[in-house]
Amino acid sequence: MTYVFKTEGLTKRFSGFTAVNDVSIEIPEGGVRTIIGPNGAGKTTFFNLLSGALPPSEGRIFFRDRDVTTLEPYQRARLGIARSFQITNIFGRLSVAENVRLAVQAVSDGKANFFLPLKNARAVGAATDRVLNDIGLWPARNTRAENLSHGDQRRLEIGLVLASDPPVLLLDEPLAGMSPTETHETVALIQRISPDRTIMLVEHDIDVVMAISTTITVFQTGAVLASGTPEEIRADERVQRAYLGELA
Repeated sequence: MTYVFKTEGLTKRFSGFTAVNDVSIEIPEGGVRTIIGPNGAGKTTFFNLLSGALPPSEGRIFFRDRDVTTLEPYQRARLGIARSFQITNIFGRLSVAENVRLAVQAVSDGKANFFLPLKNARAVGAATDRVLNDIGLWPARNTRAENLSHGDQRRLEIGLVLASDPPVLLLDEPLAGMSPTETHETVALIQRISPDRTIMLVEHDIDVVMAISTTITVFQTGAVLASGTPEEIRADERVQRAYLGELA
């Protein structure tokens, strides 16, 4: 099985604190690959290292056999690595469609500016409509983004990431703060966009993790505690002890 990411001795220190500690792991291509662990386990830092938001203190990162350890985030994005964050980052005063169009235009023309002439306006419009349909926000396309519910804002943010049609998508706690209905709708979105992509999640909702994950990697104190299928993780005694029996 081919891998989408491989790390060798990946380590990140902050003023003497080791957030990620000598992690060597392969993330297989395709499917929903979820990272779980208690707060402070190093999950988001690991994501930041993969996406280039942080440089490692030691170790190397490979993306599909290419060493990307020293590449900037924009260079990794050009390779097909897209990333969303814990904090929603949208243009609140623009409509839903305008938000998506700007993201699509930035990918298409390299410039996110409504006042610049578009060389391929029809293609940008078609791609915008595709994303709006993918994320289920076509009916709300003319709504100002700031007036969306929290769940819809999170889905819009995923839509902005989808604008480049990336083969690899890193989603950091996409379900945080959602109601049960919003959680259900966002899980359905993740399942809709997962075919032909590798989706990596950091997530705390264990029920969701067990239901949608192809594989699960458990972090504890900056290191990998266990990795395997949901069934393997559920049966792992080390994971059961770490989560006080929550997965049993």
